[in-house]
Amino acid sequence: MERSVAFCPGHVTGFFSIHDEEEDLLKKGSLGAGFSINHGVKSWVSEFKPVESGKMGVKIFSGGRLFRAETSKTAALEVLKEVGVGARVVISQEMMIPPGYGFGTSAAGALSAAFALNDFLGDPLSRVEVFQLAHKAEIVNGTGLGDVIGVSVGGFEIRLEPGAPEVGGILNFSVSERDVVCVYVSKISKKVLSNPLKKRKINDACEPLIGKLLENLSLENFCNFSRMFAEKSGLLPKPIRVLLLHALEHGYLNCSQVMLGGSAFFFVDDVEEFIRDMDIDREKTFVTRVDFKSVRILGQED
Repeated sequence: MERSVAFCPGHVTGFFSIHDEEEDLLKKGSLGAGFSINHGVKSWVSEFKPVESGKMGVKIFSGGRLFRAETSKTAALEVLKEVGVGARVVISQEMMIPPGYGFGTSAAGALSAAFALNDFLGDPLSRVEVFQLAHKAEIVNGTGLGDVIGVSVGGFEIRLEPGAPEVGGILNFSVSERDVVCVYVSKISKKVLSNPLKKRKINDACEPLIGKLLENLSLENFCNFSRMFAEKSGLLPKPIRVLLLHALEHGYLNCSQVMLGGSAFFFVDDVEEFIRDMDIDREKTFVTRVDFKSVRILGQED
């Protein structure tokens, strides 16, 4: 059968605050700043079998193996429910970003799966509706707060009001293009976000930074404020602190921690020179660029 294929960029957050008090899932979210990346998740519908609505279900495969991907499953299942189609669906995914390290894999998986399925069904849902279903899937599964709305606009963004696309407030800004080296070291549990004391510390660290960045929208300020947030929020693990200090000593100033993960990003002019200077493990590194196109349908493949 023909396959509907969708791609969603990954997403990096530099600093953020948590706003999950509202009962309406579309109003839950985060404030902060980040950027989309060319590395992401590609999804396609590989099996589709109509069944009674009470028996429908979704399975996700990655690398030929059954993959848990609860957020992707939830988003795809909600597409079926919203459209009113009963089916058992298998969605296959190709991941260009490592899951669990802060690169927005859950959001990219959910969005690419939902958009591929919506395309397969003939686009009964609008782009905004699909984005909002994926946002709710992230909230329900506890895998993210602001990646979906960030990816929805692409490029660099500041999240000014919490919520899903068309609910939250967001502003784009531009920087000169260059390579981004991403280094991932360890995974950080998102359970820290449910701790009231840690949540208050995170929000307090973020609060003044949005206004400061709005005063001068630049890559340099974004990276500086992101490093300030990493320190003041208490989220910066020692291996990443050491890595960032090493980079600063070598003159690589446009860098910070990936939130929320044991990873770091570095904007560089010469990738090979950077890797030599830093003596980093290539197996835990990928090179990407800022993505400005948001989610896109790649077409139907046999």
